[in-house]
Amino acid sequence: MPFQKATKKQAKLRLALIGPSGSGKTYTALTLATYLVPGGRIALIDTEHGSASLYADQFQFDVLELDSFSVENYIAGITEAEASGYDVLIIDSLSHAWTGKDGVLEYKDKMAAATSSKDDFGAWRKASPKHNSLVDRMLSARLHLIATMRVKTDYVVERGSDGKNHPRKVGLQPVQRDGVEYEFGVIADIDADHNFIVSKSRCSALTDMVVNKAGKEIADILRQWLTDGIAPQEGTAAPDIQPSTPSPDPGNEVAAIPLPSLPMPAPVVAPIVSPPPANGNGRNGKPATIKTPKWGPAARALAERCPCYKRGDGQPDQFQMTIVAAQCEFNEITEANLEAVIAALSKHAAQAMAAA
Repeated sequence: MPFQKATKKQAKLRLALIGPSGSGKTYTALTLATYLVPGGRIALIDTEHGSASLYADQFQFDVLELDSFSVENYIAGITEAEASGYDVLIIDSLSHAWTGKDGVLEYKDKMAAATSSKDDFGAWRKASPKHNSLVDRMLSARLHLIATMRVKTDYVVERGSDGKNHPRKVGLQPVQRDGVEYEFGVIADIDADHNFIVSKSRCSALTDMVVNKAGKEIADILRQWLTDGIAPQEGTAAPDIQPSTPSPDPGNEVAAIPLPSLPMPAPVVAPIVSPPPANGNGRNGKPATIKTPKWGPAARALAERCPCYKRGDGQPDQFQMTIVAAQCEFNEITEANLEAVIAALSKHAAQAMAAA
């Protein structure tokens, strides 16, 4: 498997739009898709009870309305859009695949309830591959893909220019599995004032950009970036933009996402973990909080040594690692305790390999 000179290739867009209700995620997604492929065909998976169709008088697109948000239905929608020759697929929203009816969390609860011990962690070992299969299908789709995600919202009180206090709605964490947003090449937060705030981008021209009511300007930058490079060989699709590690943030509670995948036929074995301790850490899929940017490289190195911490695509399953860390009573992973966390994870990996 020799190294080759890196070359920039034409690619398909992977864009995540994250914001609270009413911020304009659907409208922004349709606007960007329309300008990204002028005259192209746009498909939209609607999980919002037909709300996207309210924009049918302003945009040309076809819609698939879901009332069951299982991973299988999402994957079927992606496959249908791809087979039908659409240029852009909008998933509005991806959050329902996690928290909606028949979504991953509901599936996990059903699996746990079906066991005599109500084994919640064991249920995650069945639910996680379903979630990973959806992520893999999105990244491999042979079309541009824009996904919206809801965020948990809260209100802050700010003093206005009139000297009075005013409440303002703000978005917090995306309603999806921790870190899934970093699987996308470009991430933009949309606030209540419809500001398009780029929080991560593989496109340097968009880095740290803030635009009110994003439209043609953003789409033109994206199109130029995606088409600037070597065209894919005939019969193959342009690759999707692989994720990058987010900039270090001392308060970041999401693990760094692995580097682009390389083919490696490593076995995939779920780690064996001890029963959750009395403090309840690790229950219900709650991971340890990441407090050091050194976690990403350490997690990748651990997965190379211990293949049982790899996902089906060969990448480190950092979510699984942080679950195990939480069960080992590491509420946070910091630079000070990183070595101890890795040692604990290695011990569990040895148990998994011995039992395989």
